[in-house]
Amino acid sequence: MENDSAFLPIGTSNAISAAASPPTAIQIGPLTGSQYAMMVYNSGTVLVTLGYGSTAAIAAANAVTPTSGSPTLGVVVAPGLTKTFTVAPGQFWTATAASASTVYLQPGFGI
Repeated sequence: MENDSAFLPIGTSNAISAAASPPTAIQIGPLTGSQYAMMVYNSGTVLVTLGYGSTAAIAAANAVTPTSGSPTLGVVVAPGLTKTFTVAPGQFWTATAASASTVYLQPGFGI
């Protein structure tokens, strides 16, 4: 599928309840094959930092919000923002936030 195509959802929609400590990571999206897109929506009122990786432990370790002079591998999603980015198959996902926030994730193709 072309990368400049409209987003085409595949699979199920998922929700993660972000909190100060990351909840147990869940595996989302195609488990095999090529890269795909993940559409992420932060429905909360606070910044959320997503962590993802090939294991649940890596996802949790990556769910750290960067600070000045301390970069991290977390993906920061502002309140009310939807982001779509390309990831490898078989990833585990979790999220942290300063207060409770729900993040919705939908695997698919396109932008």
